[in-house]
Amino acid sequence: MFDFSFGEILVIGGVALIVIGPERLPKVAKTIGHIVGRAQRYVASVKADISREIELENLRKIEADMNEAGRNLTQNVEGTFHQVSASLTTPSLDTDSDEISRVNGDILLDSRETITRNSDSSSSARDRR
Repeated sequence: MFDFSFGEILVIGGVALIVIGPERLPKVAKTIGHIVGRAQRYVASVKADISREIELENLRKIEADMNEAGRNLTQNVEGTFHQVSASLTTPSLDTDSDEISRVNGDILLDSRETITRNSDSSSSARDRR
């Protein structure tokens, strides 16, 4: 706290001994020690309070950043969910129409023809054996 050399402290002690006197010097030194100790504790308390306030402010900033990130993530997930659910509910192929599509190399006109082709191919496979 204060930067006194040993020589300076001896000079202060000698002057105090002459001014105060040898009878009252121990009591005055004890009182000064208590006052200095109290001042050191007060300074340490103020430093700790300032550190806590700074840390609290940093935590509040982090909390605000995390809340913002959470809101952004929620919005992104909800947007993606709505896109996926909209694409799943939109029919990609009209099964009642006469459109032709290829599945595993077979041409499908409708599900009944596929069943008849599959059953024809399995019976022809049995005939070959």
